[in-house]
Amino acid sequence: MPKKSEAAKINKPATITREDDQVIKEFANYLERIKFDQYIENHSKFRKVLWYNFIAGIAHGFGYIIGATIFIAYFWLIIEWLGGLPWIGRLIAQIVEIVLRHQMST
Repeated sequence: MPKKSEAAKINKPATITREDDQVIKEFANYLERIKFDQYIENHSKFRKVLWYNFIAGIAHGFGYIIGATIFIAYFWLIIEWLGGLPWIGRLIAQIVEIVLRHQMST
């Protein structure tokens, strides 16, 4: 159970010091500088949020494609540098043969 002096501190109204006032003003200036009000306004409109997310999804997808292409190109160059892998050619030939047999049967 808190002592009476601690209870009096809890019920005492808060006062704002000069330092607190300065911090609040700096924070308000920061929010104005980053245009936080426009950010909130844009994120409260459903169509704008949907459009921004759609564009961001396209950009992410494009980035994944470019990244995968670069990775595969480097991987392919390393395989070529190592002299190639003969089993890859045989595997591709088997796949082509299976596809051709399937096409001829239908």
